[in-house]
Amino acid sequence: MMPTGSTISEMYTAVCAVLVAALPVCEGVVPQGRDVVGAPQITVSEPRPVADAEDIFNVSMRAALTPGLFVTVRVAPTGIELQSARMMLVPKSPRRDPTTGDRIIIRSLGNESIVSEVIVQDPAVASVGGPGGAARREVRTVSVALPMPTLVDTLEVGLAASIDLTARESRIFDVSRIVNEYCAQAEGTAACRPRVPN
Repeated sequence: MMPTGSTISEMYTAVCAVLVAALPVCEGVVPQGRDVVGAPQITVSEPRPVADAEDIFNVSMRAALTPGLFVTVRVAPTGIELQSARMMLVPKSPRRDPTTGDRIIIRSLGNESIVSEVIVQDPAVASVGGPGGAARREVRTVSVALPMPTLVDTLEVGLAASIDLTARESRIFDVSRIVNEYCAQAEGTAACRPRVPN
């Protein structure tokens, strides 16, 4: 038997009453399902300082560095100039360019003994297009790092021919003031101890 109009009305009223009564119970409940999209919840802890021994990246980086001099020299027709020299952490292994051309040799010395030596290619000759295919730079600037396993007081900068490493032109620079200023704050480090004679 089909329900009468009054019966349908009564059923509708009863269902609405049940839903209204259930609203307080369902309040705050998030329905579960793939169609529900919510903002991601991210929780982080408070930052804490990392001990030097636990900082693996810095430990490995520092292991490859040592105190040394970072110097910039300028070679010009008027001669060799020391433009700047400052103490900083530099690679332990000095740079030695594999070159057959002219070289710039920069040595650090302590009590007239060589402490470290860097050999770089002299950028005097540049390859260019056109007739001849080369041009000479009269002025060039080179920056290098010189490790200091022992105390240094002097820099020697020389220009060497391709045949050997005997400088055809050289100049001496006193860097004792720069080194002494550093050693005043780093007394006892290897870079501030004189080289022991053999």
